[in-house]
Amino acid sequence: MMRAILFDCDGVIADSEPSWNEIDREHLQFFGVPDYRGEYKAEVLGKSLWLSDELYREKFGLAHVSVEEMVAKRVEVAQRFYATTIPLFEGVAPVLREIKARNLKTALATSSVSSFIVPFLARHEIGQFFDAVVTGEMVKNGKPNPDIYLLAAQKVGVSPENCLVVEDAISGLQAGRSAGCATVAIPDPRWLDPQVFEGKSDHTIAKISELPALVAQLCGEKK
Repeated sequence: MMRAILFDCDGVIADSEPSWNEIDREHLQFFGVPDYRGEYKAEVLGKSLWLSDELYREKFGLAHVSVEEMVAKRVEVAQRFYATTIPLFEGVAPVLREIKARNLKTALATSSVSSFIVPFLARHEIGQFFDAVVTGEMVKNGKPNPDIYLLAAQKVGVSPENCLVVEDAISGLQAGRSAGCATVAIPDPRWLDPQVFEGKSDHTIAKISELPALVAQLCGEKK
């Protein structure tokens, strides 16, 4: 029986992916990459800061720069965007309110770090809808490893097999499945062809406003 919903943040709650192209353009310019245009968007989508910067370091020949330096700069730039710019997806607050009204446990489980997420939640006044918040620096291995969803399930006191993971990224869906959770994908056609999600999740919806109906279905409610 489903007892908890574990939400990814970027691409599910936060409409942050357009901003990440700008964040990474500014971040990479600092290290001498003149005009990044999101060429590796699909490869870094949903992955940890560390894994993303390891990829950028390799692709742009930045062996002379440490991954630690790159991550520190990326964090510095991203903090500003999360604190001032990045919006919620339409309908997020009503969906979270409805989920909590069902007495389901909720957690936010994100590869982003707390210095992004805490001010973002405060600015949009949605922190009260989550029983736990797990951020990227709290686990050793980022998505697609299951660590973050295992910890989120532990923090809300629900076995992974009774959790539903809500994700927009293949790596996040892999993490959820590896943790033993059911999964629902919300593909964003701006960044990935929805067809690539076929077979990667237990359920698929087009937008977060469709989640309550799926939850009702999974809870055995009749239409």
